[in-house]
Amino acid sequence: ASITTVNSPVNSTGPVGSGKSQLVEESRRPGDVLMTISASGDSENIVRALDWAGANGLERIALTGFDGGRAAALATINLHVDGDNYGVIEDTHQSIMHMLSQYLRQAKMPDALIAERKF
Repeated sequence: ASITTVNSPVNSTGPVGSGKSQLVEESRRPGDVLMTISASGDSENIVRALDWAGANGLERIALTGFDGGRAAALATINLHVDGDNYGVIEDTHQSIMHMLSQYLRQAKMPDALIAERKF
């Protein structure tokens, strides 16, 4: 599957039944992995998307903070930031996303090209 980012302006304050879970349902393909980011782990649309993905055979990676919330239990892999400060948790999530993006990008590149480029 190709790498696709689905971004929704709807967060935990958005309308119930809209947003991320609907986007996941409409755009998924075989072999896709759902990756979610929620500091609290309890953003309703994130939880809905993880629940739907699990019921439909998708692997699920959640980035969470605080106590992990419901997302931690619904994820196949939970990358948990043990903290109680939104800013610190979100900055750590951003660093994890940068590392994952670099890994995925470089995984498709020849070693010689990686050695000559600056990232």
